Amino acid sequence: MSSEPGSISGVEPGQMRAARYYRWASLLLFAVVGMLALHTLPDYGVSWDEYFRWKGGQQKLLYYQTLFAGGDARSVLPAEDFYPGFFDLNVAMLNEVLPFGLVALGHGMSLAFGLATVVAVWAIGRMLGGERLGFWCAVFLLMIPRFYGHMFFNPKDIPFAAMMAWSLYFLLRWGRWLPKPRLGATLALGVVVGLTLATRIGGMVVLAYIAGYAGLILLRELMCGGGFSRQWWLGVLRVAMHGLVIGGVALLVLIPWWPMIHDNPLFRIVEAFQVVSKYPWNGMVLFGGDMILASDLPWTYLPVWLGISLPDFLLLALAGGLVLLLLRWRNAARTLVSPEGLPWAMVTVATAFPLVYILVRHSVVYDGIRHVLFILPPLACLGALAWVKVLDALAVGALLWRRLAVAVTAVLMLIQLGVLYALHPYEYVYFNQLSGGLENKHGRYETEYWATSTKEMLDWLNLNAPEGQTRVMVGRVFSPAAVLFRPERLELVTTATGSDFFMGLTRGGQDAAQDGEPVYVVERFGVPFGVIKDIRGYTPSSPDGEGAGPGTSATVEAVPPENATAAKERQAQGQPDSEQ
Repeated sequence: MSSEPGSISGVEPGQMRAARYYRWASLLLFAVVGMLALHTLPDYGVSWDEYFRWKGGQQKLLYYQTLFAGGDARSVLPAEDFYPGFFDLNVAMLNEVLPFGLVALGHGMSLAFGLATVVAVWAIGRMLGGERLGFWCAVFLLMIPRFYGHMFFNPKDIPFAAMMAWSLYFLLRWGRWLPKPRLGATLALGVVVGLTLATRIGGMVVLAYIAGYAGLILLRELMCGGGFSRQWWLGVLRVAMHGLVIGGVALLVLIPWWPMIHDNPLFRIVEAFQVVSKYPWNGMVLFGGDMILASDLPWTYLPVWLGISLPDFLLLALAGGLVLLLLRWRNAARTLVSPEGLPWAMVTVATAFPLVYILVRHSVVYDGIRHVLFILPPLACLGALAWVKVLDALAVGALLWRRLAVAVTAVLMLIQLGVLYALHPYEYVYFNQLSGGLENKHGRYETEYWATSTKEMLDWLNLNAPEGQTRVMVGRVFSPAAVLFRPERLELVTTATGSDFFMGLTRGGQDAAQDGEPVYVVERFGVPFGVIKDIRGYTPSSPDGEGAGPGTSATVEAVPPENATAAKERQAQGQPDSEQ
């Protein structure tokens, strides 16, 4: 194959000035988004899973501290740990030397991974189609609200999306040299794959991508090179040897981040992958207005969620690209098997294969599309490719239609920016206009399921609660609240007896479990996420059977969440911590 990537973005070599403009536009985009993200980072609340990730990281750090001190390191680990620690352990180590606290460090680390994902799709687009395509890949990903909103607080899905995107980039980069792979590209791919596995063991799918992509390239060489020649077999042998190097390097990189596998790496890895690919959770999921067992969801769950939560302009671009593909199917078929087309086949596989695998294996999924956030980066690349190809096609003899396409897309993007501004900091609850928006989906699909609105409720109480310490009854939001409240102003309790206020989410009707006078509602577009009630003078009750029971109280001190055992127990009741 050619030693350089092909370009199918429509940008001719002579258009150097346009390429420079797009390069500077990309740098400006990164700078503006980075500054905006850092400025708004404190606006985001704590999500359900963050407590578990902090705890997991501290357990892994304690393992190494015990190991280096000569103690029984294995005894400090849980019996089963299906989470590698590339994110968790880094946060725990930083917390030992930096004064910011776990909330700020965890959110900052999540944001760093999110921005790294944007850079990855830019790099993929730039490698495969030049500066223009790279710019639009970054824009398309940033404009997906379900991705952007999760960047600030999701400690599992965003880091995994970042590493999967970089694995795809380095895989495509490695493939440029096949069937004569270069050692530097091989080692780089091995390191990135190892870090992907160290983020989530589901990254093992990348190994299948590597084998499949190499196989496609070798098959093309066979068909175009005159059959089973000695040179072709040497190429197969070289690729196989480099594949073993990739696997070995990846394993070496993974091992330090995952103490649980130290006694038997290969067996533990396979065991963990088998468990997490079909996580045994039997909770209830809101879908189409019905509560359905997560283990019994229809095959339409993810397709429907993608259809109602992807932005309108992206759906339009993908539809336009599909129409163009059908109209030019002969040329598209020839391009697909060319050195320029095979990388895009791999990007398509990285988007579609996880969905097919989940459907075939009937894996447990819930919380909308968060378990498949990692397919959004390659999907954004496909959307950007479709966008530029449609524009290039319309530029030939259809200038009016090209201008109309640009105008429609621009209007859709501007509308979307307005919606995102109104949703802040709950961008992740976005539903597209085609589906009727958030207000149309309330009560039929999950909205604010991460409990991040707890922060806004606590902020209101800190400002408006009566002088002195105020007793606030909390239900399932106990653990997110426990790491955010101000103990000099508020006392968090789990019973209404002697309490002044009740704070609860609207998810699952938690807010309706305690009588009281609503004094503050967290809402966007008229859809409530959380409610604060004045319960002074109302009959005590305990929402959902939680709490210490009438007449008793349970307070939580302002201690690091890793010591908040009660918070952990309540966390488990409210939202499962699962690997998908």
